[in-house]
This record gives sequence, structure tokens and C-alpha cells, in this order.
Amino acid sequence: MDTNENNGLGRASYTDEEQKESKRGKRKGLDARIPKDLPTETIIIDPDEVLAHPELYKKIAEVRTEKLDVTPTHFFRTVIIRNKYKKRDDRSIAPLIAPAPKQLIENSYASTGLVLHIILSKYCDHLPLYRQEQIFKQRFGVEISRKTMGGWMYLVAQWLSLIYEALRNEIRASGYIQADETFIKYQDPKKDYCPNGYLWAYHSPGKGVLFEWYASRAATCLDSMLVDYAGLLQTDGYAGYTSWLNKKSHAKEKAAIIHAACWAHARRKFREVPGNPTAEDIVKRIAKLYRVERKLRNNPDLDPAAYRREHATPVMEGIKTILETERFRQLP
Repeated sequence: MDTNENNGLGRASYTDEEQKESKRGKRKGLDARIPKDLPTETIIIDPDEVLAHPELYKKIAEVRTEKLDVTPTHFFRTVIIRNKYKKRDDRSIAPLIAPAPKQLIENSYASTGLVLHIILSKYCDHLPLYRQEQIFKQRFGVEISRKTMGGWMYLVAQWLSLIYEALRNEIRASGYIQADETFIKYQDPKKDYCPNGYLWAYHSPGKGVLFEWYASRAATCLDSMLVDYAGLLQTDGYAGYTSWLNKKSHAKEKAAIIHAACWAHARRKFREVPGNPTAEDIVKRIAKLYRVERKLRNNPDLDPAAYRREHATPVMEGIKTILETERFRQLP
């Protein structure tokens, strides 16, 4: 299931027309590809003859050439000096000194900028700490052990836990959660290979996305997010979700949760029976649902609920009628 979609249709059944629209068009100009608010450095180059005798020449035009430049990462020291003063005419008064600036990490040489750089490199650019340690030493001659950086990351994670839990509560209170899971390799010192761990993603449209990491794909990983949750739960066809809901210990949650499936996965089953008139009919009807959602995406002023009731509900009822008819036909 695609957790970035808030309509349950997934992304697998776009029509050919939609696919054509998504193809890359002409290459954008430089102005469109580079932010306009980038700092600009202007270099003016005049001929040596003009520099030698400027009074003999008059500027008539200019030729501009634009380049995109970058300043590589560079380290620098920040030295904070707090001067201490005593009053000249009254030695009984204690010396004065300005209070020390607040530090991100007490008694540490790490500045906010350094910690931020390490965080972005690790979690956005996928540079593990050991690789950053090597880059710092080999490229800049700065030695920061990955153990030290790991300690900084742990502190930051503890500070962010309050925001994390607040986001969890907000998503759970929304009444609409899209859940999905994807594997990610992790290192286990006890094993000679990198096993699969799993990031469980919980998305609530308009609220945000929460990620939980587990070394397993077991249904019990859902406990921390779904116990005592009430509302709509949209998932793909992974059996772990239905298994979790069907457990007797989760009877209360099963009654409070409405389990919604993903149209991309439902459509896939009908695509797996080519040549079947009923299956082909269902696929065409699902395509109509995608057109409804495309209309809503392209027209944000429309009322999604009202538009779906008018255009998607009849399609859904038609699909339901076909499936119920086919089910009774298959009964002995």
C-alpha cells in the first residue's frame, strides 16, 4: 500500500492516459531548476587595456555568464570569550562576567551546527557514523569518533521523543490511520549477515507520518500503535493486520476499528485472471475510481466527500453487486 495516498487507491492502476501525463517533459531552464533566492556573487572582468586607461573607453554592453557554485563543508573553531570585570572604586563587589551561552550538550565541544550536520548526513544522506568519521579525518584532519557521535545522536533522540509521542497521540486521535511496513537491513553483532528489520509507517492525512522500527514483521508489532485505537485503519493485503484484529485479546479493538483495504492490491487479484470478462469489468470500474481521485487532486476546491458520494459511490455499488452475484454463482 502507498501510505502517501489518502484515498486507498494506491498507485498501481493509473490508466495509460495518466501514465502519459507523468512522463518527463522538456528540460527546465536554469532559472526554473535553481532557487531564485540563492546568494549571488558577481564578478566583473574588464580588459587589461580598459583597466590601464579607463578614461579612453565607454561601456556599451555586457555579456553575462551564469554558473552554479558551491562551498564545500568546512570546519572552523568558535571561540567564546567572556570578559570578567571588577569595579574600580569598590573591591567589595564581586567581579562581573556575562552568563555563559546555553549549550546544546553541556560540557561538550559540539556546536548546534556540527550536531545538525551529522544528523542530516546520517538520516537524510544515509551516511553512517563510521563513514562520517572517516570523511572528517581524511578530508579535513578532524578526528571525531563514531562512539562520540553515537552518544550525541542518542541525546537528540531522547529530546525528540516528546515530539514523537505527541505525534503518535495526534495520529491515533485522528480516527484515520494508513499503515504499511517496509524492510530495512540492520547490523546484528551476533550474526554474520545483515538481517531484515522493518519500519512500520503510520500516516494520517493532514497530521503526519510516524515510523516505528522492529526487527520483526510479526503482528504483535502493531500493539504499541493500535491498542485502544478507534477509527479507520487502511492497510494492504498483508495478513498480519487481519491476524492482529482477529486475536481474541484484541476483541475490543476489532469492534472499534474499521478495517479498510487498498484498491491497488484488490485490483491486482483481478489482473491475475486475464481473459475473464468479470475480472476485466471490475478492473475497468476500478479505473473509474482512480479518475474520480485524479479529478479531486487537480481541483482542490471540490468537496472530496460530496464528490465521492456523487461519482464514486455508484461505481462501488456496481462492483459490490457484481461480486455478490459471482459469489452466489460459485456456491454449490
